[in-house]
Amino acid sequence: MHKRMLFPLLCFLVVAFTHPVYAEPQPVAQVAQETVETLQQKVEDLEAELTRLRAQEEHYQFLKEEIGKYREFIEQERNELMLFQESLWTKFITILGILASVIGFMGFKTLADVKGEIKKRAEKSMEDIEKRTEQQLEELVQESVGYVRTKVDTLRQIIERETQYRSARVIAIGTEQDLESMGLEIQLLQEKGICVTKQPHPVCNLARQLERGEVDIVLYRYHPQESDQDPAFRQILETLCQSMRQVPLLVYAPSVHVVGGDKLALNDYPLHNFANTAATLVGNLYTLTHIFSKGVMKNDGPPVP
Repeated sequence: MHKRMLFPLLCFLVVAFTHPVYAEPQPVAQVAQETVETLQQKVEDLEAELTRLRAQEEHYQFLKEEIGKYREFIEQERNELMLFQESLWTKFITILGILASVIGFMGFKTLADVKGEIKKRAEKSMEDIEKRTEQQLEELVQESVGYVRTKVDTLRQIIERETQYRSARVIAIGTEQDLESMGLEIQLLQEKGICVTKQPHPVCNLARQLERGEVDIVLYRYHPQESDQDPAFRQILETLCQSMRQVPLLVYAPSVHVVGGDKLALNDYPLHNFANTAATLVGNLYTLTHIFSKGVMKNDGPPVP
């Protein structure tokens, strides 16, 4: 029996002394340090896990609140939609009732009657619209035609006014020498389209020309001789005053003035004007031709401005 117990005892001793604890014994402080570090690591792991679980719980709580708000929103929208549908249905029923009442009031019994009446009224409305459109179009055309006719007449009068002065019959009276000295003035007038006929006063028969209506404007070259008077000028004024057909008299007196008896005689003839330079001569005569030309005097007065 002792031999049987000896073998296991030997095996136990061999195993025990060959174990690392007994083979390489470690200090107690080192073992304690390792144990503490292990425990600290486990504590840190547990704290991290706890933090993660808390974060998950907060996230879950946030999702729970959002889901609750979304459910409230859906419920509110559903209620509003139901209210809108009820209101729409109520309006539809009301309109349908009104339409049925109107149809019944009009005495329609079938849908065909309704369609026929609608078609008939639509055709009548179209006819009324066509008539009004044609009437308005006719009024617009008449108004446009009247406007165009007025503009054409005005334009025609303007054209006539601008062209009739060319037909003005102007005679220039004076001595041959004075008329020859007016070469520049006559040229300027011709460039403006005004034709001037020279007539020396000794051979001029102004009375006969006035009687026949052959003169529209008289241009006299004033040239005083004795005592600052012009005897021929007095004769021209007397002829104009005695004529039944009075025409304007333009007195051209460069570098001199009409004074004395000539001035008094001239005042007795109201249709007169003066010019003392070539520029005033052309300007005044150009104005007179627009008023007293043959075409204008033949019509009813001066041209339309």
